[in-house]
Amino acid sequence: MLPDFWLVFDHRKAIVKRLRYLARSYFHQDWDIEAPTPVGVVVVFRDQEVPEVVEELRQDLQAVLASHRSEDALAEIWDRCGADWDPQIAQLGSYREWFDAMLKAVS
Repeated sequence: MLPDFWLVFDHRKAIVKRLRYLARSYFHQDWDIEAPTPVGVVVVFRDQEVPEVVEELRQDLQAVLASHRSEDALAEIWDRCGADWDPQIAQLGSYREWFDAMLKAVS
């Protein structure tokens, strides 16, 4: 059911582009080398990337959250972004809580 979502987001200049970048570049197999917590990894991203990239990630996160997708859809978005870390496997809450935490970390 998510392909329509991806087509809309990809059609609008790949709104999730920076979310993919964060997931693939910072949440790799050894993500915990970057920081001791997942939110800490997002803070490392915020502090290491140029302000324009951080702002684009903030906009990606706002767009995803504003889409009011189901928990399953949010899980699929995060999975398709290519992260090697899953908030539910780590028992750190829902995907919506994870997206909210990321947004707070970059705001």
